[in-house]
Amino acid sequence: MKKFLSVLMIFALAASLLASCGKKLTEEEAKEIVGPLIEKSYEINEIYFGNGIPHEEPPEDTEDNTVYDIKPVNYLAAKSDKYHAIYELKEAALEVYTESYLESVFEITFEGIQDPDGNVYQYAKYITTVTDDFAVREDIEKDNILSGRTYDVSTLKIVDQSRDYVYFTVQSYIDGEDAGVIQLSIKDEGAGWRLDSPTY
Repeated sequence: MKKFLSVLMIFALAASLLASCGKKLTEEEAKEIVGPLIEKSYEINEIYFGNGIPHEEPPEDTEDNTVYDIKPVNYLAAKSDKYHAIYELKEAALEVYTESYLESVFEITFEGIQDPDGNVYQYAKYITTVTDDFAVREDIEKDNILSGRTYDVSTLKIVDQSRDYVYFTVQSYIDGEDAGVIQLSIKDEGAGWRLDSPTY
């Protein structure tokens, strides 16, 4: 009986190990996952790396040209039909990109960049004001690094993959012109696959 139980335990362990290895994705399966993620990434990229979400226009009076005046930079009231708070921006990004990739993105976007001496190189792009209003930095457009890159997911080719990651190449375009083959990756976050590299 003990021998029988030992054999059963060995089979159970083997089955567990096989299951943990996971089934590798085919390229068609990868395309079905990557396509929607890349499409969603365009909006997320615009929020975090582009012109940001809609906000009030500054009045022409340059002496006091914002609704929220937080020196030495000014913030304007957000006017988005879709996003009304910082946590909503974070939730939207986490539906597309991995937590590890977004860690530094969130820090730069919501805290800004400064050196150990406290010298600020870039102020936060979005803040919650002292009156709990959601606001956008007035000059957020100056940080725009987007080039209008898009992708043809039908060209996706898997380069390598493990249990949690898939590395692949895909043809990209800028303003409809060939912009080269780009290597990207996705990661299984448990709650689903997410992009683990930027698409801008």
